[in-house]
Amino acid sequence: MELGASYMKKFLRLYITKYNFAMQDELHDPIMLNILKNIPEIRMTNLYAIVQTNSMCIDIDSISICSSYDVECNVIINKKLKTIKFNLLSYYYEELENKEDISFDKFVENLENGLLNIEPFKSNNYKREDLYKDIEIVRDNSFNSQISLRCPFYWFFSKFQNDLVILNLYRVINHFNIDILNELEIIYIGKSMNSTIDRLKEHNKWSAIIAKDKKNKSADFDYLVYVFNFDQVETLIKDVTNNDKIVLNYEAEYNVDNLVTNLEIAFISHYKPLLNKEHVDTIFEETDFVKKELINHGYTDLIIEMIINEGSLMGNIKTSKAKSEIVNINLTL
Repeated sequence: MELGASYMKKFLRLYITKYNFAMQDELHDPIMLNILKNIPEIRMTNLYAIVQTNSMCIDIDSISICSSYDVECNVIINKKLKTIKFNLLSYYYEELENKEDISFDKFVENLENGLLNIEPFKSNNYKREDLYKDIEIVRDNSFNSQISLRCPFYWFFSKFQNDLVILNLYRVINHFNIDILNELEIIYIGKSMNSTIDRLKEHNKWSAIIAKDKKNKSADFDYLVYVFNFDQVETLIKDVTNNDKIVLNYEAEYNVDNLVTNLEIAFISHYKPLLNKEHVDTIFEETDFVKKELINHGYTDLIIEMIINEGSLMGNIKTSKAKSEIVNINLTL
């Protein structure tokens, strides 16, 4: 593309950092399934990956809660004992939409005051330092990667309807970036143009996973489903003769179905997951999407970036054939 003495290049840039995940068993829990469907990243997703990691099992007897509302427990991962520690009220605080309007200490103080001024805490003359003792560990409902608690603070949050808290340790690990997992390996990448969660619930790959585990009896894995969302799809016009100065930057017009289909191919050819059969050996640079469609629209370059480990340990997913969790494809057309 020429303009006077300048030489212009036209880039299509696809950038993905937003993701969310669900446990395999959550797909078959009607209550959790409804919650998942209403999470924006999950509701709007088109691309997904099935990921395996060594199973995590809680040592139930090790669960404890201290006066500062810290929850601590031991977990066994790949036959090794590791310790998880996190603050229960901090977990709630981070879920606030307007947490920038209140400090964590003030948040805790307001919660404590709220409980101390209602029954039965008021008439029983509870002291602030005794409130943590009312958080009860429900050991017969805590197992694998789940901790169950009876929590007066949650009772207060739910407007006195429910005090049962079920904590999924994978979400806790992700939330607090706790470094205890060895690796998360992508074993399948797919797409869905309708309801991704409904598709995954009945996906035929689960039977292949069960067969894989039966064959490898020494392995013990948990399975998570990751969903990915476009952060940006944009067109950049750069002046190559002027230090690649961006002279135009606008949101790209694109066919979502076509884009998702070709991103699926790009990611499968990069990660080469165990259970994918198609596109594993595809050279993405030689696909019709790259060689014909983009060129026909005047594009000179394609940039695909997927960096899903920024600020979160649960983003560290990869495969044995692709050691990096970063997908960075730069093509000159």
